[in-house]
Amino acid sequence: MKFTDYAKEQGCSLLRDDIKFMKAIVRKIPREARKRVLCDYIDIWVSTMQECENALQRQNAGRQAANLHVLGVVDDAKRYS
Repeated sequence: MKFTDYAKEQGCSLLRDDIKFMKAIVRKIPREARKRVLCDYIDIWVSTMQECENALQRQNAGRQAANLHVLGVVDDAKRYS
């Protein structure tokens, strides 16, 4: 299943900038870890949305948490390469 389809199925409203961001990030992650990182990105987005009480802020809260997580993964990958 494509990343964008999975995200939509899980309730994440990906913006064009989200997709562009993830394409740039994925290139920096070892190939064998990419699928796990993409799944984690969506899982974190969804779990953060579920914790957010304000309906208007859910997507942005999920997006922010997921983005921060993936940036941390990239930093870790750089340290170990």
